[in-house]
Amino acid sequence: MKRAFNLAFGTALSQLITIGMIPVLSRLNSPEVYGNFAIVLMYAKTISLIVNLKYELAIPLTKNDNHSKSLFKSIISLNIFLTFICLFITVFFNLIFNFDLWKWVIPILIGQLLGFVQAFHFFMVRENSFKLLGILKVIQSIFVATFSVIFSYVFLDSYLGLALGTFTGLILLQIVYFRKLDLRFLKIKKLKINQLISVDLLKKYKKFPIYVSPISIIDAGKDFIFLTFSSILFSPEITGIFFLTSKILIAPTSLIAGAISHVFMRDIAISVDETSLLFSQFKKLLLSVLLLGLFPLIFIFLFGNSLIINFLGDNWQSASTFIYPLSIFSFLLLPLTSLSMIPLILSRQGTASIFHISYSLIYISPLFLSYFFEKKLNESLYFMDILMGLHCVIYVSWLAKLCLNREKIHAI
Repeated sequence: MKRAFNLAFGTALSQLITIGMIPVLSRLNSPEVYGNFAIVLMYAKTISLIVNLKYELAIPLTKNDNHSKSLFKSIISLNIFLTFICLFITVFFNLIFNFDLWKWVIPILIGQLLGFVQAFHFFMVRENSFKLLGILKVIQSIFVATFSVIFSYVFLDSYLGLALGTFTGLILLQIVYFRKLDLRFLKIKKLKINQLISVDLLKKYKKFPIYVSPISIIDAGKDFIFLTFSSILFSPEITGIFFLTSKILIAPTSLIAGAISHVFMRDIAISVDETSLLFSQFKKLLLSVLLLGLFPLIFIFLFGNSLIINFLGDNWQSASTFIYPLSIFSFLLLPLTSLSMIPLILSRQGTASIFHISYSLIYISPLFLSYFFEKKLNESLYFMDILMGLHCVIYVSWLAKLCLNREKIHAI
């Protein structure tokens, strides 16, 4: 639990810094600007999934240090190569359709850097450097928040301020990574494919790009669809208010779940071989995230309404309508986020994919309700919470049964 505390503390502090800068950013940028930036950010997150192919998730599962370092180097090489492919395709279509090139190039570059960040994070998990990982999360928040404020002053009333602030902060973060981590193994003597990419390791962990990557792209796609169509159905202003409110309410709890699951992931992978411990690890992980998630949920229900309205400023009064449904949703996300690696470790990716598609449909259900039944977005969110609660109960029950059956089979 000490490892979980170190990472959770760093994660919580990084979120506190990010959220602490929001009152400044929300007064420099209108809700409409945030709505446009939200779509750009979702595009960048989708790119980060494509360029890494989710291979970073395999790093903590490698058997020895040489394999982890070789896989990490392969991921970095793959990231750079696929980013160049994305940029080439973008430039090619720009020559044909003559659109605003930088509007697409900036998200691609942010996506590449986000891919680097994920690879570094999982490499530190493999090295058991949880304290350092927590510190680097804090540094990341400081860089991104600070430069977002600076560029928002330069590009007033434009999403470019937030986008360039994020990009600059992530660039500086990469420099810190190379100074703090021993990455001498990344050096290559000759520019050869076998020195850049370990084909054998990529084949060994091919289930990650085959199963996890499409699910992750669907996950990012649901956010992209929700934000894009909410701008059309309602307005970019409503989209911006929803995006920033959800960032405040959902991000802290989901990152706490992510921090704890990072710590337990390797223990669960080991427990697959020692099956008597598997269900015990499952219960420990589930109870940890639910107990931690109760604190922000209770706080939001007691004080969230008045705090957030004063926090964001006069242009964000409509945020009060989203607070309660989104706080419930953030709590229900905890088990889904923290337990997502168990089906993959137990080779039950197919059923997990069905659950994930179901979750994505639930997430965009408010759009259908708003369009076909003329419901307001905040009213539709409560219906989403009900569906999400049912989905969560079924998913957790399935995983519990999966772990118990695995123990029974090996006991026989």
